[in-house]
Amino acid sequence: EVIKCVSKSYVLADKSKFNAKSSVKFASQSEVEIITN
Repeated sequence: EVIKCVSKSYVLADKSKFNAKSSVKFASQSEVEIITN
């Protein structure tokens, strides 16, 4: 599940192309990593 979540985060971030939403995606990804750790 962790790998899938990270992959989705990267894909969404790539589609938004460093827009404001991209930062949110990366932030949520970090939160996911922290929670999983």
